Amino acid sequence: MNLLESLAKVWEQGGMLMWPLTALAVMIYAEGFRLIFSLRSHPMGRKVPVAGAIDADQKRWVEQMQFEGQLLEPGDPSGFDVLRSGLNNHFQRRATMLARFVKSGPLLGLLGTVMGMLGTFEGLLSTGLTQAEEMAAGISQALITTQYGLLVAIPGLILLSFVRTALQRLDRHLIALEIRWMRGEKDLLSSTVETTFESRLNLAVGSA
Repeated sequence: MNLLESLAKVWEQGGMLMWPLTALAVMIYAEGFRLIFSLRSHPMGRKVPVAGAIDADQKRWVEQMQFEGQLLEPGDPSGFDVLRSGLNNHFQRRATMLARFVKSGPLLGLLGTVMGMLGTFEGLLSTGLTQAEEMAAGISQALITTQYGLLVAIPGLILLSFVRTALQRLDRHLIALEIRWMRGEKDLLSSTVETTFESRLNLAVGSA
């Protein structure tokens, strides 16, 4: 019997819950890798220096937040707390959903085991068989879904730990940027944006 035949036999013995467990595994790994990629590719996923110019992508992100009206001038505290909490909450909601998927794996596998055990005992009662071999074979088949559920969940827990580490890193970088923003540091923006702000201010003063 080759590997494919062995896997097909195990799949058949696992019963109908093997399909939901496989779908759950696909959702866990797809969402986990997407979330890690999103966190690492975000401009604030990279370290914010204590002083000096920040990364070009981080500057563009800050300028985009200003363009959308979520941030004002450097030194103005308005909006940064809301912006930081909103960004954290966006990724945290996805991480929470991923954690729920991971926790569902062993429970779904346990449900399959319970269903398999009930079927085994019903079969033994209906046929009147009491041999230990028959019972052991039925219990062995019933435990397949529990094993599969653990195989789904354990790598998912590792993925989840990477996601939480990346979330903590993102929050630290946002706090570092917020501190520099509150100091009013102008090198958080490009010179063209600073000139635009200065022209706005001069225009406002002239019209007054």
